[in-house]
Amino acid sequence: MSRAARILVVDDDAIIREMIGSILDVEGYRVILAEDGNQALEILAVTVPDLILLDVMMPGLDGNEVCRRLKSDPSRSFIPIIMLTALGQAEQRVRGLELGADDYLAKPFYLEELLARVRAQLRRSGQINTNPLTGLPGNLVIEAEVSARLLKQQSPLSMLYCDLDNFKAFNDAYGFARGDDVIRFTAGVLVEAVEKHGNPDDFVGHIGGDDFVVLSTPNKAEAIARDIIERFDRGAPEFYSPEDRQRGYTTVVDRRGQMRRFPLVSVSIGIVTPARRGVDTYLAAAKLASEAKQVAKRQTGSALFMDRRGKLPNGGLGAKGWGEKGKR
Repeated sequence: MSRAARILVVDDDAIIREMIGSILDVEGYRVILAEDGNQALEILAVTVPDLILLDVMMPGLDGNEVCRRLKSDPSRSFIPIIMLTALGQAEQRVRGLELGADDYLAKPFYLEELLARVRAQLRRSGQINTNPLTGLPGNLVIEAEVSARLLKQQSPLSMLYCDLDNFKAFNDAYGFARGDDVIRFTAGVLVEAVEKHGNPDDFVGHIGGDDFVVLSTPNKAEAIARDIIERFDRGAPEFYSPEDRQRGYTTVVDRRGQMRRFPLVSVSIGIVTPARRGVDTYLAAAKLASEAKQVAKRQTGSALFMDRRGKLPNGGLGAKGWGEKGKR
């Protein structure tokens, strides 16, 4: 989902911290402020910013140590870090770069230079951590977002795993270039559905191929999923020829050389709320979402499946059992 970049500003000098925060806020960025290294790590445990502006010289946990910890953490190492140093701290700048910092900015700095360096790092980071076809965040960012949100006990997470059905047959019939058009269309459908029914900080990611993930909250997930199905079913047939669209299927030669009929491409969505199952890791949550998606795919056409199981003290399932299936 398209959103303003989140920037974490870490500086023990309140005047500098507030000044940088105000500058970035005016430019349209979402700003998070931390007054020292320890507070920064607490924030980073539950939030994944797009960029960190990190002062080097701070009491207690200094910027170099914060940088070292982040760059050694696979779930946070991709976040670009711009170190803030005083003019005479050449050795500190070198040390920061050796620890993995992406850039540095000497104090006092010019406003234009600060903004230019921020834009450059966000642009570079976006190119690395987004899917080149859709521009949506890729696997590294998805994993980091899920991991961070699982720690936010006050904001329960619901995951929507979206997968296209009969997409390979479409590619075989119409070619990969046309298939890319369908993938981009799907990405747009997800973003529009989240913008209409979701929360301001909901997340849309592109796992790869025809697999996508949406992160929202339990009270929004079903409405988002149903809107995705409605928008997708309304627009997807337009990618077919008039003849295939009218018939409702396309014919493709299978691996055995036999002509087979394949229905028009559709979307299957599995919805899970990890906390309901006592799950608190990315891999476990992803496994649940994949299982729910597979149940949805057993239905004909576009469908959603909500896993409403709950974890009981004895490890059994809640009274509602697996959940419910649904069309639009």
